[in-house]
Amino acid sequence: MIIGAIQLLAGGRASAASIRKGASSCELSGIFALAQVSPLVQQELIALLQEAGLPACEEQRLLLRRVINDKGSRAFVNSAPVTASFLKELGELLFDIHGPNDNHSLLSPGKQLELLDSFADFEHELDDCRQTWSQLEKTRQEFQKLKNETLAPEEAQLLSWQLDEIKQAGLQENEEEEILARHRIASHAKRLIELAGSASQGIQEGENCLCDQVAPIMRMLHELEQIDNEQGQIFVDRLESIANQLNELGLDLQQYGESLDLDQEELQKLDERLDLLQKLKRKYGPGIWMSSLALNVSSNACNASRDATRNWSCYKAARRNFSSNMRSAAI
Repeated sequence: MIIGAIQLLAGGRASAASIRKGASSCELSGIFALAQVSPLVQQELIALLQEAGLPACEEQRLLLRRVINDKGSRAFVNSAPVTASFLKELGELLFDIHGPNDNHSLLSPGKQLELLDSFADFEHELDDCRQTWSQLEKTRQEFQKLKNETLAPEEAQLLSWQLDEIKQAGLQENEEEEILARHRIASHAKRLIELAGSASQGIQEGENCLCDQVAPIMRMLHELEQIDNEQGQIFVDRLESIANQLNELGLDLQQYGESLDLDQEELQKLDERLDLLQKLKRKYGPGIWMSSLALNVSSNACNASRDATRNWSCYKAARRNFSSNMRSAAI
């Protein structure tokens, strides 16, 4: 029974047959003192736990626990959940059970390699290999973390190209509204000149213009003023103000018409600018002119991606160093 329990704690195959009749589950646990274990095995055990991200052994005690029910089993190492395959790997390191129907550790390729390295006195090379492998795994984990948090190199390259396109466009906030207003005026310049000219003539220059119509009314009000000086003065002042405003309005309309220019080249430039804005809006969304915020955020993303690329280079260098050390040990 004890051997069977140890086999289960060492990652052996579990089945519902291990559960006592009438019970819903079976739980096994064991505390193993590592003080009696060889230093080499202790180092391998510590490295295995660190690589799996598991809690370290407290007071050189390893806690193994396994819970078996009719749906399967769960395994724990130092109270942290692990897979059955990891428990088996840990068991192969700690236990060597001999029996007529059990595989001996000598049949394990890993154990054979360990004995071969021990016979060849490769302890120094093995330490170098472990250190290089540890650096390799640390770099790989850091790179994977950056890869999950940042953009892939292909995405960063595409984003960089998009940023260049936005920068070259030189977008300004509310630029589209201003260009649309200028384009509307430029495309209707001929009609605007006609309207302003006709309105100016109707006010002060044309036959029977408004200013000419004010003159006889002004004479009537002056006559009224002679009879009722107080109210007449008020009416005359108001009409004079209207007449002055009409004259100013006529002059303003004349100057406005003269300021308009039928410049086809300018109209073409406005058309091209509007086409570019519409193209960018279709590609990047209607808020594309808020370029300053978009450029800052995107630039940060590109910088983070470049950091990830540099870490990827470190990762590949660590792999080359590890392979070189392995070849040197083999020689």
